[in-house]
Amino acid sequence: MKKKEEGFRAPSESEKQQLDYIIEEVLNKRICFKNDKSKELTNVCTSIAHSYGEAGRSFFLSLCEGNNDLLPYEKENLYSDCLKSKWGKYSTIYSLFNMVEKHGIEVPEPLDSFTQPEPLSDDVYEALPTFLKKISHSVESKRERDIFLLSALTVLSGCFPMVKFSYRGFEYYANLFTFIIAPPGSGKSIINFAKILAERIHAKKLAQTKKEWEIYKSMKKKERENEETPKHKMLFIPANISAASIIQTLNENESNGIIFETEADTLIGTIMKEWGVSSELIRNSFQHEEVSYRRKLNDEYIVITKPSLAILLSGTPNQLEKLITHIENGLFSRFLFYFFNDKAKFNNDLDDNYKEFSKKIKNASIRIYYLFLHFEKMKCQIEFKVTDTQRIAHQEIFDYMNEETTESMGNGFSAVVKRLGLIVYRVAMIFTILKYIDSKEKPEKTLICDDAEFYLSMYLVKSLLEQSISVFNHLTLSSTKYSQLKYKFYKLLPERFTRGNADELAIYLNLNLKTAESYLERFIKDNKIGRHKGGSYFKMKF
Repeated sequence: MKKKEEGFRAPSESEKQQLDYIIEEVLNKRICFKNDKSKELTNVCTSIAHSYGEAGRSFFLSLCEGNNDLLPYEKENLYSDCLKSKWGKYSTIYSLFNMVEKHGIEVPEPLDSFTQPEPLSDDVYEALPTFLKKISHSVESKRERDIFLLSALTVLSGCFPMVKFSYRGFEYYANLFTFIIAPPGSGKSIINFAKILAERIHAKKLAQTKKEWEIYKSMKKKERENEETPKHKMLFIPANISAASIIQTLNENESNGIIFETEADTLIGTIMKEWGVSSELIRNSFQHEEVSYRRKLNDEYIVITKPSLAILLSGTPNQLEKLITHIENGLFSRFLFYFFNDKAKFNNDLDDNYKEFSKKIKNASIRIYYLFLHFEKMKCQIEFKVTDTQRIAHQEIFDYMNEETTESMGNGFSAVVKRLGLIVYRVAMIFTILKYIDSKEKPEKTLICDDAEFYLSMYLVKSLLEQSISVFNHLTLSSTKYSQLKYKFYKLLPERFTRGNADELAIYLNLNLKTAESYLERFIKDNKIGRHKGGSYFKMKF
């Protein structure tokens, strides 16, 4: 068994893309690195060897393919010698980038901008209510399985407004905010299946609206005067409407609705417009805080005392930064996040697994619809309750989580932990509701949370904490207090580096060395990097 090379690592996916691009450009432009007194070829070799060790050999050999000064075995020997040599041991891949730029090759930006947490554990799926477990098992990809589960929970969180619970003296409903973050074409489209789960409920409301308007329009003018104008009932509320329209829609739908957008830019574009949905309206709907709007027409004043929106968005990292420009605006702590950067495999429309999953979703939507009808026919507010033992466990666990994350992340992260405490109960309430789909028991006016649903919710939300940490770090660095160049400088720094490595990167970025030094001091002050006694640096881990 080979001993693992110390100090070396394989190139990341984004670095592989950069190296492949450089190799292609070098060969196309017929660039030949000289093997003379300038030691250009040796410097290229050292840069790759001391960055990636043996994993970089194939890249070097491809890069000097057009060099006829050395025979193939001599190139192999040169790389082996560079691996063993202490000369240039602090050289990094940015030495190569600087060299190729002198030959007119502009190295593309790396795509990596987040730390990618692991997929959710299989234990989560084994513990799910039977209804969700059967559907989730039909999804082969772990990432897509995670996305579907979170999307389904978010959609279902807006389907049962007749169920509430008490937490810290206030009444809450199940509504969740979730943002799926990934590059284009990475498999986010599976969230569309989650929408199908609630489409029968949405269709029922639309049909009811159509029927009421047909009756209203058939009336004579005098009869209409004594009748109230029919309401526009719906479950899914479009994001590209005005603030006045969304408040009016909530007013006509018992203050409840779901915003479902596969392109986050739709909601972002509306928020950026003066007449559009405001960030404040979204924040208030998470906590059921009052929103209001005054219409000049008929001097109408609309007040929604307890708005309850569920929001599911998917988008790219750039879209995330447009929606949540900084962590202090309150939106960040209200969302559950799921980021991934895996390559999605091509899915054939004729694939049997795809057909089977689609069939299961449609059947599941029927069962959700009948459960909704059952709750609706009860015509009363249903209360969800946790046990005293669960409440104590919740307090102890979140006290510990808050202490740990505040110590490592700073006080700015405390709001996230506190809202995750609320989200645990919301998720537990959804799980409790769903268990009645496969139970012979009928739900009553009071729903008691079982330990199975409670601890599953705790485990799931604690797992998603890593996602929030990843997004928090990204937004902290990309916020307005960091210039674009400063953020770029930090992103490209290796996990462990010397001052010489940092200077090398600064030269590559055309950054003044004094400015780079001030950036390093700022990163240390902001707990983004640490410094060893020997003078080397390292990126902080949370």
